[in-house]
Amino acid sequence: MLRPIAVFAVAAAIPCVLASAGGAQQAPATPRLAASADSTRMASVTYISGQSVYIGAGRTDGIREGMSLEVVRGAAVIATIRVAFLSSHSSSCETVASTAPPAVGDSVRYHPAIDAVTIAAADSASALGESRPRRMSWQRPIRGHVGLRYLSIAQPNIAGASPLTQPSADVYVQATRIAGTPLGFVIDGRGRRTIGAQSATGALDERTLVYQASIELAHEGSGARLSVGRQYSTALSSVSLFDGVTLELNRPWWSAGGFSGVQPDVATMSYSTDIREAGGYLQLHNEPDGSVPWSLTTGAVSSRDLGQLNREYGFAQVTASSGFVSLYATQEVDFNRGWKRAAGEPEFSPTSTFATVLIRLTDGFSLQGGVDNRRNVRLYRDFVSPETEFDDAFREGLWAGANLSLFQRIRIGGDARLSRGGVAGEAEYYTGSFGLGPLTPVGLEAHLRSTNYRTSNTTGWLHSWSAGLDPFGLVRLEVNGGLRTQRLVATIAPATSLTPSPVLSDTRWIGATVDISLGRSWYLLASGTRDGSGVDLTNQIYGSLVFRF
Repeated sequence: MLRPIAVFAVAAAIPCVLASAGGAQQAPATPRLAASADSTRMASVTYISGQSVYIGAGRTDGIREGMSLEVVRGAAVIATIRVAFLSSHSSSCETVASTAPPAVGDSVRYHPAIDAVTIAAADSASALGESRPRRMSWQRPIRGHVGLRYLSIAQPNIAGASPLTQPSADVYVQATRIAGTPLGFVIDGRGRRTIGAQSATGALDERTLVYQASIELAHEGSGARLSVGRQYSTALSSVSLFDGVTLELNRPWWSAGGFSGVQPDVATMSYSTDIREAGGYLQLHNEPDGSVPWSLTTGAVSSRDLGQLNREYGFAQVTASSGFVSLYATQEVDFNRGWKRAAGEPEFSPTSTFATVLIRLTDGFSLQGGVDNRRNVRLYRDFVSPETEFDDAFREGLWAGANLSLFQRIRIGGDARLSRGGVAGEAEYYTGSFGLGPLTPVGLEAHLRSTNYRTSNTTGWLHSWSAGLDPFGLVRLEVNGGLRTQRLVATIAPATSLTPSPVLSDTRWIGATVDISLGRSWYLLASGTRDGSGVDLTNQIYGSLVFRF
């Protein structure tokens, strides 16, 4: 069995014991007798599957389909997510924009829907009769999750091919103000074993991947914060993950900080000293609990590869979110000197542009658009389908679109994208989508998508669909599938007639997912997908069991 599982189980048990001890020292919160429609509420990211971000709040908590929520880590907004599907106490969301990938345990901030005020008031009245105070997950000094996962990929029509199996275990723990002290820590890691597929001798790969492991000291009065270890920098989005030291000063209207460290190995996530980097930033932002979160960040970073100048650049980043508009944009500018100037590079060169904007003209109608020319983006996926592979190939470029919601049950969307880089190269595609539901007491929902695309060599269509039921608010059942057709672009023959357009192999897939909430702490997910046909037939099975504390 997987050896890191035991390590992670022990690591997770310690914070659980500390959480119960720390929770006993907290004073009970005073219940509120009423709730207002413009009040700010908090939830937490419970788990992540593929492109879906699940949070621990749903319809009865004031969440509605199409609502935009903010993912908060520390004092910064790191992502904007949009609600796609709902149950009573959980929601499935898609990421609209992010400076860092959302992780389990991150806080989620939102404004409840107006029609949820009555529910909130009723909950407050019942809270007055409780003799035992309850602590919500985002208020606990220690929180996180422990998960067991299993992935199997098989090609049954290839003689002698062994399936690829990948059992894994992961743990995420975040602690702040342990036992009332300024001390905190973050642990985020996964152990996995990959077996089969290319060899019948056993394990192809066995490793423990550490995404975060840091200790911090935060002084609440001054706003000073010191963090040591492997960590994310939410202000320095282009730096992202590094091993080193960060020193920050956070004030009500501004923040400033600096860091120094090394980048871990890209493939194995192991400690490496090949690339060393350092930098600093200055950020202006809204006051805590401001009604319109915003930030403006600028800074500079310098890195060296094996002692030689690698890259020096400055950056600017802006975020803002209100009831009318949500904006995220970042721009980097390289400063070229030394061997880069000698090689003919200009003194300044704009690089890595990303921007996305969402404008809500009415409660049911919004416009969105953006640009993305980033060359290297880390995509964290447990589940890959032909649809996710297609979207990743067309990531770079320009896009614009609109979304319309009718009667809180019908969702219509469309967008156009011009790709100018990445795997797809020069390409364009146009997408239309339609969503329906929930319509019945069992929570029937459906979604359709159709995309027409054209590259320099091919043209084709991508169609996908899904249908789901949420009969009890605790169990979600979904079936999904799709078809991708592709052919070579016709060429002009010498006789001025069109030559035939050869049809390339089509791609079909179908799958099913069962998503179960066991209480408010246990989450069970099982899914299976059949992709392709003939010798290209692939069966993919994925399952996970997550305990959130």
